[in-house]
Amino acid sequence: MGRRKKGSYLPEDIDYVPSPEEIGRRARDKWIARGCIDGYSQQDWLEAEAELKNEHRPNLVEFVIRETKKQEEPPVQS
Repeated sequence: MGRRKKGSYLPEDIDYVPSPEEIGRRARDKWIARGCIDGYSQQDWLEAEAELKNEHRPNLVEFVIRETKKQEEPPVQS
């Protein structure tokens, strides 16, 4: 893993892992939305997990741009 510059950080929820309960609720919602048709439980689970992770993952592009701008700003002189 690469080293970060001093003062640089990434949002803590970058490694967010949804709980099995959260995934189960989302997967159940998908099953209901499909009309309670069986045979898609694994697909529903994997999709639900991916959706939840993406919802909590910060927009890294915006984060990098914001951090780059901070580093480019001239220091405040008093």
